[in-house]
Amino acid sequence: MPARRQENSYLRGHGLSDVDLARATGPGREDRIAELASTVQRLERLIDRADIAPWLRTSIPALRWAAPLDLIGTGAAAVVAEVIDELEQRS
Repeated sequence: MPARRQENSYLRGHGLSDVDLARATGPGREDRIAELASTVQRLERLIDRADIAPWLRTSIPALRWAAPLDLIGTGAAAVVAEVIDELEQRS
């Protein structure tokens, strides 16, 4: 199975829909799926699996009230990664 299909399957297994994937990839930016998969992998170590998709969809105060999916979709995955860095340091 090609890597992209594996990533999509992995992300769907965490409750992310096609709409969520489209939000995170932005228009024509399928390469962002890998960034989203990496983000989900990091979140797996921090929060319950069932809470990952809702967290990615929610406006987060530490992200200036943006949703992580939207930031990843605009190419700002590094900003989301910084917030996850902080969460990792606290745990």
